[in-house]
Amino acid sequence: MSENNSSFTESKNSSGEIGYEKENAKLIVSELIDLLNDERSYQDIGIATEITKTVHLLIKQGGSRRKEILAHPNLITFLIKLFNTDNDLTRLLASLFHDISIEEDGIRLLLLTGVIPIFLQTLESLNDDVINFVLTTLRNCLIGLNNEAAKEIQIHNGCMTFISLLIHRHSNKQMNFLADCLLRLAMFNTNAQIYLQTSKLFLQELVTILDETNYNKLSFTLIRMLPLLSSNIHTKSILIQFNIITILERILHMKYDYKIQRYCLLTLRNLSDQIIHMDNFDSLIVTLIQILSLNNDMQIKIYIVDILSNLSCENQSNKSLMIQNNVIQLLVKIIIQNDQRDDIIESTVSRNLYFNRKLTKKNKHI
Repeated sequence: MSENNSSFTESKNSSGEIGYEKENAKLIVSELIDLLNDERSYQDIGIATEITKTVHLLIKQGGSRRKEILAHPNLITFLIKLFNTDNDLTRLLASLFHDISIEEDGIRLLLLTGVIPIFLQTLESLNDDVINFVLTTLRNCLIGLNNEAAKEIQIHNGCMTFISLLIHRHSNKQMNFLADCLLRLAMFNTNAQIYLQTSKLFLQELVTILDETNYNKLSFTLIRMLPLLSSNIHTKSILIQFNIITILERILHMKYDYKIQRYCLLTLRNLSDQIIHMDNFDSLIVTLIQILSLNNDMQIKIYIVDILSNLSCENQSNKSLMIQNNVIQLLVKIIIQNDQRDDIIESTVSRNLYFNRKLTKKNKHI
């Protein structure tokens, strides 16, 4: 047999297999729908379990079988009604919905069939292993469909549900999923962002967890949330009241990677205009100047210069402390090293002139 004939035969066989698979999938789904039309299926956990297992198998197999399931949303509508009616069945359903949520077309199906409100209504009553599946599924929805998923979750009081679970202190892994869902809600939905910015209960919980946890993933998720929350002027005073600045300073001393430092410094920059006339931030100022002298990340340097600028505004004590710790020399060094960066030079020169004026006045006084 020639090579061309062999390739043609293989292609024909492959096409035949695909066609058979499609027909097979249609037949299986048709039988499942017939079962669903029998009211006894709603009452028989055994039948419902077998339907769930079959649907899950087709989803896992992918291809035309998965597409056939997604083309019949009534299958999912039926199954979601059975969620949280039986422990074993609920675990199977949670795993099924999780696998459906891995791709965007599956996420759209979950939104269409009302899975999200059912999840949120039952979340606090579920077993821990099921909660993990549910939270991962909701997170997948937020990652895959951003605004659409966030709107659906927020409409059904998602923020309140997640905060309630966070307060009850589940495992570190679960708390990280909860924090990540809240972060994405705030990113993709304005109402959710405002809710989190104005909830003292949530803000206090966030600060407390950040202060107590030694689970790095959870810390990083909470730290990522802080710049977004601290952009609101009313939230700033609440976070300061809950001692967030001391916690952020401690985190900066731990020398995490640049990403975490950036989020901490961006938060401090947001907050710094509210602590201009407050005392007891000498330690923070010294820490910032130390980082400024040792760190090579230019974005970090810009954040620190901005923070120092705010802290030195109308505060003679802070100005003097900065000058004593060689801030002028550091600013000059930054200007020399970045003579092609207009944005950096403008900000740094402005600060340098400001401190030089302060130093000149001091010398004249002497």
